[in-house]
Amino acid sequence: MAFSEYALALSGLLGTMLVPFAVLYQMLRLKRRALRIPVRSAPAPRGYKR
Repeated sequence: MAFSEYALALSGLLGTMLVPFAVLYQMLRLKRRALRIPVRSAPAPRGYKR
């Protein structure tokens, strides 16, 4: 009983910590994707090797 309550509290804590990180990660991915599209369509500047 005590272990299940402990596991429940731990999972709840991890969930509350994970939600903002997941949102931040999704926002960064969307931002990076939005930035990457114009760079790829435009000609690459000299000295830009990737």
